[in-house]
Amino acid sequence: MSTSARFVDSEPLLSFTEACLVLATDRSQPLRLSVDRTPTDETAFAGAKIRAFEEFADTKVSSIARVWCEAGRLGLLHELFGCWTGESVLNRWRWAMKQRPFAVICFAWGFLLALSAAAYAQDPNLGSWRVDLAKSKYNPANLAPKSITVKSSASGNGLNVVVEVVDSAGKPLHYEYTVAYDGRDVPVKGDPGRDATAMKKIDDVTFEQTNKKDGKVTTVSRFVYTRDGKSRTQTTTGVNPQGEKINNTVVWLRQ
Repeated sequence: MSTSARFVDSEPLLSFTEACLVLATDRSQPLRLSVDRTPTDETAFAGAKIRAFEEFADTKVSSIARVWCEAGRLGLLHELFGCWTGESVLNRWRWAMKQRPFAVICFAWGFLLALSAAAYAQDPNLGSWRVDLAKSKYNPANLAPKSITVKSSASGNGLNVVVEVVDSAGKPLHYEYTVAYDGRDVPVKGDPGRDATAMKKIDDVTFEQTNKKDGKVTTVSRFVYTRDGKSRTQTTTGVNPQGEKINNTVVWLRQ
């Protein structure tokens, strides 16, 4: 059965929900519904129900929920619009309200996750990182470090980076620097392999870092982050402090 609800007096076509809103908020504007079908006994019966509904709405409506219930009692929602009865809609609403504590917890958790995802999307470098030696490849292999951890925090338009290294000989090293993504050299303190570094942002997940010693480029590294921000791959080429060519592929895991 195909029907529609409308104001008869040249008003625009309204959905049933919109009609209910009018009834609930402005009783001074009586609602007249018509059924767009050839007159039959069936439509006459439906029209009688509509008139009963109008009378109820004009005299008794105090909330939208009551409109739905009365429409359901009269069978209008099912017979005219092919949807749930008003009672069913109200019961579903009551059930949803009972779930509010659980919904609040889920919303709060989702909100925190969204904030974390947004932070990583803005700058995936931020956070603490550890080298996964089992997945990394160093060339020359005998100069592979025993461990490296990095902590990066936001600083202006770039990063403050603190690095802890245990080198291939077991010697601990600590160095740090603060760098922006503008390609300009900044000093590095404590690293025997470089005394300056510069970074550029290629795209949201790709960064390039150029290291120098005594004004000469020693190595160039490219960092590529996974979309989930949980890992990154660093490829480095150039020469080490011993003058040997290097070609390293290092996998980092977020801590």
